[in-house]
Amino acid sequence: MPDQKRRYPASARRARALRIYCGFAGYGKQKRFCEWLGDGVTTARWGMVERGQTQFSYRIIHIIKQKLPTVDSGWLRDGIEGKMPIEMMKGLSQILEGLRP
Repeated sequence: MPDQKRRYPASARRARALRIYCGFAGYGKQKRFCEWLGDGVTTARWGMVERGQTQFSYRIIHIIKQKLPTVDSGWLRDGIEGKMPIEMMKGLSQILEGLRP
């Protein structure tokens, strides 16, 4: 059985913030978010990212970029703001401030 420890807490917070930013906050919204992303993103895989058990895969980053072209892949991977629109970063930053570490 794999270790369930949160190895990537920062990635987990960014994943959750992105889902909330896209309007999928609350119970049961993770599944709807994955359906919205499409292309086979499963709630199991996304849940592993949100729990910090794994990081964003290149495939998931590619799918996110198809839906949200303004999201910087550097932000998804490493938290580097890069070239994201200021308003998007403000919204994501506000959400991140409200999330538990």
